[in-house]
Amino acid sequence: MPLAERAAQFAPFAALSGFDVLIEEQARYTDRRPPVSREEALAINNALERLLQARKPTAVQVRYFIPDPLKSGGVTGEKQGEARRVDLSARTLIFTDKTAIPIDDILMLAILCDSCYTDTKS
Repeated sequence: MPLAERAAQFAPFAALSGFDVLIEEQARYTDRRPPVSREEALAINNALERLLQARKPTAVQVRYFIPDPLKSGGVTGEKQGEARRVDLSARTLIFTDKTAIPIDDILMLAILCDSCYTDTKS
């Protein structure tokens, strides 16, 4: 038997092709959805009310939960930018760059531009 053929018989054999991808997916870590306290929920609702009254895009900072599409849990993301509007029918906060964050996934919402909304109490 020629040396090249003899070496080929000892080549690695992948009997479990795709198994390594499955193991990597199982090892990938996801976080649980952080709880939102009653006070935090009220602060988010107040900020959303102010954004509904906004006359123009408003600078905000948002911390939100991003559910993992493949397994339970997810990760926490942050975004700072200009919120264009709150879409109540789709329950999303829409930014000027067309990013849409589901309202139910918002963990913290801070308005960074106080002069950008109409104050009805004045």
